[in-house]
Amino acid sequence: MLFILTVLLIIQRISCESCNETECVSISSCPNLQTILANPPALIIEDLKQTFCESEDELKVCCKDSFDAPALQNTINQNFECGYQDSVYEFPWMASFIAFGWSLCNGALINERYVLTAATCASPSFHGDSLVKILLGDFILKNNNANCTDISQVNHDECTHFETYEIEKGIPHPLYSDSFNNIGLIRLNRNVKFNEFIRPICLPSSSHIYSQPGDVLKTSGFITHFDPVLNLNRFKKNVSTRFVPLEQCQNWLKSNMIKKPLSIYNTCSMDTSTDLQFENYFVDHGGPIMKLYNNQWYVESVLALAYEDLDPNRPIINTNISYYLDWIYNAMEPWN
Repeated sequence: MLFILTVLLIIQRISCESCNETECVSISSCPNLQTILANPPALIIEDLKQTFCESEDELKVCCKDSFDAPALQNTINQNFECGYQDSVYEFPWMASFIAFGWSLCNGALINERYVLTAATCASPSFHGDSLVKILLGDFILKNNNANCTDISQVNHDECTHFETYEIEKGIPHPLYSDSFNNIGLIRLNRNVKFNEFIRPICLPSSSHIYSQPGDVLKTSGFITHFDPVLNLNRFKKNVSTRFVPLEQCQNWLKSNMIKKPLSIYNTCSMDTSTDLQFENYFVDHGGPIMKLYNNQWYVESVLALAYEDLDPNRPIINTNISYYLDWIYNAMEPWN
């Protein structure tokens, strides 16, 4: 009953008359609404859509009053095996969205049944035709099921470690729009059996120390522009990326006449080298931005937007998952 009353109170407050200029503020100035927009109760999603104000370069919301968000419970715990990798085989949680031998998106396995990715990759409009499969445990992109039937061209040992899964359900964030809330989940059609080549990455916990601008993290993927003739970038990548202040991303976008409202829900990263190498030029959307913490790997952000631009200072815009942990846990259904 208390939950219902809280929801009705929120709806009543959201349904007020339009905001004036004073009440339409940056999302960072409305902390209670921050939590609700990232972790929205299903009953008020349509009402929450009415809270946004018109803005070109900053996310602004109608913050006429304080909002009492209902408490959410993290009901599904991660497997204790998360975040560990073999001394040779890196990033065993990497998931590739494969169609016709090409990697179209990337994600990270977070438990036996779910892959964390961007909302753009989890949307039914992207994978709804059932042609897209999820590939786990691979490290050379050309080794898909079709190629591995021809042992004369592929080393047999390279074809024994990966598994292909169907997409049972894609779950984009219900309030996703462009760079805002660009996070999603993929529910696989069957449970994953962990081994040294397939293992989940950790989600942050309350004790996790999040990275700050200047810190160097890792990202990975199989690259959407793999060249089957030259075999360029056929291996899973290990790329260093540096967190920079969000304002640095915003300034680059403005200087390039790109209108993109960023907010505290985003992180910004850039290549660690000013020499823009081919493997850093193209970016794998949906892939994790990872940090090694107490000998375990954690995903801190999901790669949401990037620009294929030869400027070495071009930004990579990510979704900061620290705001979405409740949504992630509550969007997952139990599995056997």
